[in-house]
Amino acid sequence: MNLGTAIASEAFDQTANMESDASIMENPEKPKVAVIGEVLFDHFPDGRRVLGGAPFNVAWNLKGLEVDPIFLSCVGDDKDGGDILSQMHSWGLDSSGVRVHDALPTGSVAVTIGYDGEPAYEINRGVAYDALYSNHSMEAVDNATVEILYHGSLCFRTEVNRRYLQTTIDRLNVARFVDLNIREPWIERSWLPLLIGDCRWLKLSADELAWLSGQDVNETDESSIIAAVTAVAKKGLSSSRTFLVTCGENGAYWIEDDRCIHAQATPIDDFVDSVGAGDAFTAATIRGLICGESPESILNNAVRFAARACTIQGATSADEAHYKTAINDAATSGSTNCS
Repeated sequence: MNLGTAIASEAFDQTANMESDASIMENPEKPKVAVIGEVLFDHFPDGRRVLGGAPFNVAWNLKGLEVDPIFLSCVGDDKDGGDILSQMHSWGLDSSGVRVHDALPTGSVAVTIGYDGEPAYEINRGVAYDALYSNHSMEAVDNATVEILYHGSLCFRTEVNRRYLQTTIDRLNVARFVDLNIREPWIERSWLPLLIGDCRWLKLSADELAWLSGQDVNETDESSIIAAVTAVAKKGLSSSRTFLVTCGENGAYWIEDDRCIHAQATPIDDFVDSVGAGDAFTAATIRGLICGESPESILNNAVRFAARACTIQGATSADEAHYKTAINDAATSGSTNCS
């Protein structure tokens, strides 16, 4: 199916109804996160089919970490789509913002694992999440208490989804957490003002920081990380107040104003694969923000949870103990407003 034809056949009928630095915990109701983006099945070389898509992984992990997300996406009217909705229901994950497309298939990705344990992805196009927009998903957002909007970049490879993102940003008018999560060739620099221009938190890998800044980045050299972040700011690519830079076995950095915090990577004795480690990091970070934890605690807990994700197959788990351990670790590591 031709992607342009499929998307252009439907009218984009969303209209905008119209970045706060206020404390996330000011709202007396349990705060929620709006997660917008792709959901799909990862197909592994051994024949396994595992639910995936970075935004979906983040939403699933947030639910496991006892933060209620609103997930905005689109699946096909097919078996894969039905299975996704069924698994969301069994996990207690809100599916009210998931549209079922009657023409486009549910997304899928072929995953291969290299000798170094790093995953590679062959991403199909012309799929349901390339057509996110719907009044249905907007109604789901309007009926929720949303404090943070999370998104990545992959599903905004279509113009109609970029328009949908702008509408959602305008409509929610809340702080944005963006995980750049580049998947070549599905990124263009001309999209950056929309994707990251005024986000509150920008999470990216050291390689993505190098791509964005145009500078070489040494993961073990704090000054190199800071220089690259400064270059991004000077280029006017993002006005983000906080940069979160993940560096694999070299840990992660939190850079905000004149502060640079580094967290050492957690040793992994029973490594399985690193699929979804970055998404686990993101979910733990967002939970820390929701819970009012200090940057030091947030970063250390996020690195620890990312390491835990490397001990399971795929990006998420249906084992509640996987998440309870992370919650308990966070509770004993510093101040938190979450019980």
